[in-house]
Amino acid sequence: MYARILGFSKKGKILLRTIKKNSSTPLVSKLSNYLRQTASWENINIRNRLTKMLNYDILATDIYVLGSKKAENRIARLDFTHKIVIKKD
Repeated sequence: MYARILGFSKKGKILLRTIKKNSSTPLVSKLSNYLRQTASWENINIRNRLTKMLNYDILATDIYVLGSKKAENRIARLDFTHKIVIKKD
């Protein structure tokens, strides 16, 4: 299990720090870095399950962008290139 961080505000940043400090659930902000980290995990079952979940997440994003009306917005693997949205308060 993991939590993907797609965006946050100033208040959200404080909440994310609290979650990171008090939760065992990993927070994923940059997918490529997280995948690199998990490659070194010793527990193969957890690593494989996590990789499978992340692949479904990536596939869901790819399918979602296919529905865009503008062709230039139909970009595969957007999970690896799109930056986190930081809302200015």
